[in-house]
Amino acid sequence: MNTIPPLIALLSLSALISLFLTPYVGILWHLLRLSDLSPVRCHLYPERIPRIGGVAVVIAFALSLFATGLLLPELGEFICTHFWTVLIGSMIISITGLVDDLYSLDFKRKFFMQAVAAAIVVYGGSYRITFLHLPFMSQPIVLHEWLSVGLSLIWIIGICNAINLIDGLDGLAGGVSIIALFVMLFSSLINANSSTALIYAALLGAIFGFLRYNFYPASIFMGDTGALFIGFMFACLSLSPEQATLPVFTAVPILAMTFPILDTLLAPMRRLLTGKHPFKADKLHLHHRLMATFNLSQRETTLLIYLFSLIFGIAALALHFSQSAALWLTIIVTLVLCVVCFLILFYGKRWSPELENRDEQYASHSRY
Repeated sequence: MNTIPPLIALLSLSALISLFLTPYVGILWHLLRLSDLSPVRCHLYPERIPRIGGVAVVIAFALSLFATGLLLPELGEFICTHFWTVLIGSMIISITGLVDDLYSLDFKRKFFMQAVAAAIVVYGGSYRITFLHLPFMSQPIVLHEWLSVGLSLIWIIGICNAINLIDGLDGLAGGVSIIALFVMLFSSLINANSSTALIYAALLGAIFGFLRYNFYPASIFMGDTGALFIGFMFACLSLSPEQATLPVFTAVPILAMTFPILDTLLAPMRRLLTGKHPFKADKLHLHHRLMATFNLSQRETTLLIYLFSLIFGIAALALHFSQSAALWLTIIVTLVLCVVCFLILFYGKRWSPELENRDEQYASHSRY
């Protein structure tokens, strides 16, 4: 089938539903006085801005995908035969995020529920890492069953938390996710994976509509409901069996999510080096340090990270057209230089309580 017209229609429908629902989710938040359910969390959110905007993203995605699945038999069949485990897992992850937004779950409970949702997808369906396509290797590495399962679980749980960790500035998580999802959408179209492309479109539209209210200055936050759901869907869709055997299967999603992945890897290392619990939240993530180091505003920091993500997104798409050694080398060198720069600029200085307090104070007008 010609994928482009239904794809545009699905993306538009999802965006309109999200655009319509998001303000009402905020109104419901205030009417039910939901901020009072978790007083501990309120200091993280200025003026008690609603933090369950992810509910609108989830509903917009589900309604638009369901309606389109009824009209397009191919998509409906794909959902019923291949995608149902992801939908069940996404329900678990969304409920977990919503409960956390309202009542503040500890990280052990959140991690357990994330593991349950990921296990349903990995064991119940065909969404898993079965091959590793590495640079400069003509043949993929076929993974043993236990290694395939382990890496798949780590990938899904890791990306869930990666999106959640960068959701500390207005519009940051939503914008970075949009760029990454566009990369994966084009990747699916290039390889004629129409059903996966349509699902990407539904998720893109839902985030687009929400971002209208979430970009600086935000009137609503996506919260863990939205961040965990977006991360979970991205991680699972990137493991789609339609794309598992492609030569760029390993590299494209990693490059598309470069910034969140770097922040997720560096955050626990930094905390351990300073004697803190690796999963204790703070205001010293990469986006906070960018603001403090270069004296940037929230908007400027967010746009700079958008640009960073766009550059690596373009590099990911370039791999579809050329996998020459020169291109791989350029991408690897650029990535290594970025990591080194982050380490030097943000973690190279000797840590002290005064330095940490200064950076947290500077970033205090961001959320968490």
